[in-house]
Amino acid sequence: MSNQLTLLNVHLDDYINKNGNQFQTKDKAFEVFSTEQIFKNQDIAFDEALLGLVGDSKDYGIDGVYIYLNDELINNLEEVEIQSKMKLDLHFLQYKNTNTINESVIDKFIVATNIIFDLDKDLESIKKAVSENLIEKIYLIHNIIKKIAIKHPTLNINFYHVCKGDKQKIYGPKYKNHSYLNKISILREKTLQSNLGKMNFNYKLIDAEYILNLLRKEPDYSLALKLNENPIAIDYRESDQRGYIASVNVKEYYKFLCDGDIT
Repeated sequence: MSNQLTLLNVHLDDYINKNGNQFQTKDKAFEVFSTEQIFKNQDIAFDEALLGLVGDSKDYGIDGVYIYLNDELINNLEEVEIQSKMKLDLHFLQYKNTNTINESVIDKFIVATNIIFDLDKDLESIKKAVSENLIEKIYLIHNIIKKIAIKHPTLNINFYHVCKGDKQKIYGPKYKNHSYLNKISILREKTLQSNLGKMNFNYKLIDAEYILNLLRKEPDYSLALKLNENPIAIDYRESDQRGYIASVNVKEYYKFLCDGDIT
């Protein structure tokens, strides 16, 4: 694990050097650095990663909140578009720029569920105890859930403990931290008991090895191609697969293949 920690710190130092004076502290750099890797497949931008960081001394421990509706990052209610099928992915993160795994992280997540999933919570009443940035995110989450409720959305709730530790000290195989694992079960129970509809729960312990693997992974891309007309479906019986035939403007196809605009 010491080698992985050393390599991760090399990558982090390089990231800080490349981004100049963007960060006041190394902890903040670790937050943005990790966020970009965790949401690599969503192609999150540097500024978007910063917008999701809400942590300060009054944050219930939560440092980052990212809201995706039908795979689109949402930062305000005006960006919400009602569709026939709705999927809301909520991501709550705590970052610890240390090589230890502290149980207080999951304790704070458990406490935070009391305000995150209570749609009737008077957020004005907790302003002195909770940071303004976090209140704005929770307010946005509550309003999105209410706005899309008529479509019976699927809610995917994701909690992340991001650190430089070694998750084998929690999950084993040589040693298991049963106290930590039991608290994950408590967090899961409290989350699903909020009865917000069809809900899925996910908890990830992001350690040094996990972040390094993300750094080595190429991002998945999904690109849009503008068609001239609706595609024609073709079924291939031998392989039990389906393909499509469609016509497309040459300029649009070139833009699809190339990186950047053309004139």
